[in-house]
Amino acid sequence: MADHGFDAIPALVVAVEHDGKVGIGEAPAFRVTRYNSELSTMRAALEDLRPWLATTEPGPPGPLWPALRAQLAEHPFVLHAVDVALWDLWGKLQDRTVRALLGTDGPVRTVTAYSIGLDEPRTMLRKMHDRPDWPIYKIKVAGPEHLDTLALLRSETDAPFYVDGNCSWQPKDILAALGAMAELGVTLLEQPLPIPLWDEMRDVRKEAAFPVIADESVTSAGDVPRCRDGFDGVNIKLPKLGGLSPAMDTARTARAQGLAIMVGCMPESTVGISATAQLAAWADHLDMDSALLLQDDPATGVAIDDEGHVRFSPAPGTGARLRPEVWGLLSLA
Repeated sequence: MADHGFDAIPALVVAVEHDGKVGIGEAPAFRVTRYNSELSTMRAALEDLRPWLATTEPGPPGPLWPALRAQLAEHPFVLHAVDVALWDLWGKLQDRTVRALLGTDGPVRTVTAYSIGLDEPRTMLRKMHDRPDWPIYKIKVAGPEHLDTLALLRSETDAPFYVDGNCSWQPKDILAALGAMAELGVTLLEQPLPIPLWDEMRDVRKEAAFPVIADESVTSAGDVPRCRDGFDGVNIKLPKLGGLSPAMDTARTARAQGLAIMVGCMPESTVGISATAQLAAWADHLDMDSALLLQDDPATGVAIDDEGHVRFSPAPGTGARLRPEVWGLLSLA
């Protein structure tokens, strides 16, 4: 399950219009088998949704989400994109930011990590040099054979490391590697073991000298209580949860369970990151750098500065705005 670099990942931009205001959301065609997110499949799901949208009066999107989910239960990324588009639209209709509507408009307490995907060691080193002096690096480490690469990267920076295991480790291997990770400046470990290994994750959490965060183990707020014994926190990613509405429920549940909140992302442009950032003030850890990795970002909105700080747009909604040449490709018919 380890992630390698991608030359391109297609994405679907969803637009919902009412009274001359347009809300937008984004669905990446990423891990298409797991998330049923092949581009043509998502387009077909959207076409099937048109009649429901046409007869639904705009309002606060949270109460609409259960009915929306009933329409898109097999398409979490489309569900996410439409929910975000409805939040963006509602913010514009109310002339307020989404974070104000959600009550998440407090100060952001942390900076975002910069991700370095699993690749050849020299390529990973070059990627780190592309963003020198970043305050936190998130490194994909899929097994004990990659600890040497982690050591190579450590020789070039004093910044803390988050390690993302992507469910790729064996229990005995990750337990044996925890000491070396601590010595190499790892300050957070994300989902090292496959989802079914709940008992083994308890052992990892007990032995780790740093927080262990659940990612793939959390696909809804209902998964959060089970994470309490094997993890210190949960990674909230809007696409896998199905949008901002369930992400808020998941964040509230995590807080009630005494778990830390990591706000993360998938391969998304500034359209998606602007939605994710609406929860940034609630985050103990941030990993929302995907738009920084793009050569050609189709949108403006929430930005990440050169020191990893979130910079919000003052515009209503999520703040995301498509560039004119991209906007011209959308159809609202």
